[in-house]
Amino acid sequence: MEMINVFVYGTLRRGGGNHQLIAEYVQSVHEATVKGMLFHLPYGYPAMVDGRGTVRGEILELSNPETTLTILDELEGYHGPGQSNEYERITVTAVTADGNKYICYTYVYPEEQREWLEQNAQPIFGGDWMAFLHPKDEVMYFAYGSCMSERDFRRTVPHFEVMGRAVLDDYRLAFTRYSSGRQGGVADIVPSPGDRVEGVLYKISSRYVKDLDWREGVPAGVYRREYIDVQHNGQLVSALTYVVVEKQLDEIAPSESYASIILDEGTSLLSPQYIEQVRRHIETLQKKGR
Repeated sequence: MEMINVFVYGTLRRGGGNHQLIAEYVQSVHEATVKGMLFHLPYGYPAMVDGRGTVRGEILELSNPETTLTILDELEGYHGPGQSNEYERITVTAVTADGNKYICYTYVYPEEQREWLEQNAQPIFGGDWMAFLHPKDEVMYFAYGSCMSERDFRRTVPHFEVMGRAVLDDYRLAFTRYSSGRQGGVADIVPSPGDRVEGVLYKISSRYVKDLDWREGVPAGVYRREYIDVQHNGQLVSALTYVVVEKQLDEIAPSESYASIILDEGTSLLSPQYIEQVRRHIETLQKKGR
């Protein structure tokens, strides 16, 4: 029997309002992720576009490809290549939790609509539309700067659970913004293939996220909230973190007091090799700044 794989991330997922349209053709379901960015449209459903993030959904193995694609194309407003489509049908590589890869059809928002999407739709941090609709009471938070210090973190989040050390691959620690409050450069993470950032993974109540937003200057456009995938105890965990919005090209040396919070108070869970790497980097920046 001929089959096709389709990656779904919205109303076609199990439990979604449109799953029943193709339920009789579903032969198997695998939870999986693809690379991209996800938005919640004003109309009440999601849209995916190309991006560095992770979108979570399901691989549906469907029988009767001609019938199922007709159903899906009609639902997604896809009329064929070069047409005025609400969504475009493309192929992507979806990866399951055990590392298996599947080539799948999926439906994405047209690239020419990206600017409208960014201005009018709500980004879904973490890339899981179902989780966005049904938020949890607790979230994971990845700290890589001053919040690695439990004392400093407690100024903003009085109650938390320390999960342990976590690692963010293909990023590096940098000091890309001057803070008058910290009197020097403050920490940021920037993409850097082959590098890694170590940090502390906390479990916190979701009610403290707004407090963290204020601490990091999100309303003022200083940092922005992001969800990333970190390695923790051999598993990938989606965690909240913050990145600098307007990064300086040249890094700025952190003050002695800020560096001390990171190196002396926040590193008890980190590897000695990473601590030494950060120490050398800070010393190099401080020497350049003298």
